Amino acid sequence: MGSYGPWLVVGCEAGRLELWHMLTARLCGTYTDNTEGVTTVTVSGHRVIVSRVNGMLECWHLEITSDRKPPERGEGDGSGNEVSAKLVWVNGVRAHTQPISVVCMGGGQVVTGSLDRLLKVFRCDTAMCVYTLHGHSGGISAIHVEAPGASMAVSGCQEGVVCVWDLMTGTCAYSLTAHRGVVLALRTTSLYLLSLGSDSRLRIWEKTQGHLLHTLYQANSLCRNMELLSENIVITAKEDHLVLWDMNHGEAIQVIMLGPSDSGISIHQLHRTADAVLCDYGYELCVVYFPALSTKVD
Repeated sequence: MGSYGPWLVVGCEAGRLELWHMLTARLCGTYTDNTEGVTTVTVSGHRVIVSRVNGMLECWHLEITSDRKPPERGEGDGSGNEVSAKLVWVNGVRAHTQPISVVCMGGGQVVTGSLDRLLKVFRCDTAMCVYTLHGHSGGISAIHVEAPGASMAVSGCQEGVVCVWDLMTGTCAYSLTAHRGVVLALRTTSLYLLSLGSDSRLRIWEKTQGHLLHTLYQANSLCRNMELLSENIVITAKEDHLVLWDMNHGEAIQVIMLGPSDSGISIHQLHRTADAVLCDYGYELCVVYFPALSTKVD
C-alpha cells in the first residue's frame, strides 16, 4: 500500500486496487480490470506505480477534484467543498518475466527489482526502459535510490550480494558479498552505505569503494527495515525496543524501551516521519518523537 495526503492506495492478492480516504474510512474506488496479484504499490505525489506477480508494471495518476457543495438549509452560502479522488490509468509495460519484488522511485525514474535477478530502470512519464542491470545471482530483495539530484542506486538480493549502480550510465560501480542470507534493507548517507541482512547483521560500509567499517549484531530482530535519523545516526528495532547507533564509531548510543523487558512483544515495522519514528508494538502504534529532527529541518 501507499499514501498521499489522506488518500490510501491498497493492492490486493486478487489483483484489485482500492482507493481509500483515510480520515473518513471511505472506499472511494475499486479497480478490478487486472486479476494478477499486486506485489507492490508505490506512491509519489499524484503518481502511483503498481507492480504485479506476472511482471507487469503499471503507472496510474491520482486525480483529485474539489466540487462545490450545495448549501443545506440553514448553512449559509454553502461555501464548503467536497473533495473526491479516483485513479486514472496512464500506461503499463511488461517489465520482468517473474514477479516484481521491489520498486523504488526517484529523480523521474522507476527502478524495479524482480525474482528474475534483474533490475530495470524506467522513465516515469513514458514507462520506457532506460537500462537493464545485471549483477545479482538471486532474486532482488531490496533497492535504495538516493535523493533527486544524485545518480546512485543500491540493490540487494536473496543471496546476500549488494550492488552499487551509477544510474547515469547504467553500470555497476562495485559489488559486495554483504550478508549470509537475504539483504532486507539498504540506506546511504554522504559517507556511508548501510545494509541490513537476515543474518542479524547491520553492516556499515565506506560508500565510495565499499570498505567494511563496522558490523553490528542485531539478534532476535523481526523488523525488516531501518531508518536514518541523521548523517551519522541510524535507528533499528530489536525485540521490543529501539536502538540508536552511531555510524562513525559503530556503537549503540541509546536504547528506547517501549514496554517491560519481558513483554514478549516484537517490533515488525519501522517508519520515519519529519520529526518522529513510528513502529508497531503488539496491537498498538507507538510514536517516538525526536525534536532535533524538526529543529534541523527548520
